[in-house]
Amino acid sequence: MIAYPMEPKDQSRRIASAYRKTLLEQMKGQELLDSDELSLFEWYVREHGKVIDLMLAEERAYIEKQVGAGLDFADVNSSGMDVVEYYIKRAYYADVIYLTSLLELYLSRASKKLELVLGNYNVIFQPGDLRGSGWERHKKFLEGYGRFTFRDAAWDTLLTLVDVRNILVHYNGFPDPKRNLSRIENSPGIKVTRQEFGCDLVNVEIVVDNAYINHCLSAFRSLVEHIDGQINEFIERTLRPQ
Repeated sequence: MIAYPMEPKDQSRRIASAYRKTLLEQMKGQELLDSDELSLFEWYVREHGKVIDLMLAEERAYIEKQVGAGLDFADVNSSGMDVVEYYIKRAYYADVIYLTSLLELYLSRASKKLELVLGNYNVIFQPGDLRGSGWERHKKFLEGYGRFTFRDAAWDTLLTLVDVRNILVHYNGFPDPKRNLSRIENSPGIKVTRQEFGCDLVNVEIVVDNAYINHCLSAFRSLVEHIDGQINEFIERTLRPQ
């Protein structure tokens, strides 16, 4: 049997196919976030939680000492507690903002990875061509091209996280008193305080604590595991002989 030389086009296709297969094999299991990012952030939340507990304990002890010395409660110096409460507010606000930024980063990397698996020639529209905020565009891209699903409970928690972030960034935690905050208020670790003047609601503030940050972290980890699993399954399907 005579072995005829391969046509240049056929040879190029075979090389390209082999390269693509190698690339896809390497992409399987690759993490979209930096190694141990969520674990390190969980550690960080625990550590500054310890700092907050220590600060609160010291200020309470100082107040109790003054009261124990017979000082009238109205004359007690509680300025240190005011500073601690301010620190707590800013610390947890920063956590919310960081987690939301990390969410958009993760979804953008998931979109890019899916695009690489599909091949640029198979991608007609980019996330930037879609409507919505950054994270919404990437979600639509993953749903449209990868037929990815998003777990309702985890995604609902992260949707609320985005709402909370927007209120913190744009209104410093004081939303419009007329706004419906039921979804936010029903989240574990969030308290909505209200001040009234006569019959009018004049001030509403969102107060975040450690439990809310951990609640969102748990939802984030669930989302990452779910999306990473779907990407790897998509790669597996792509690698199967047609």
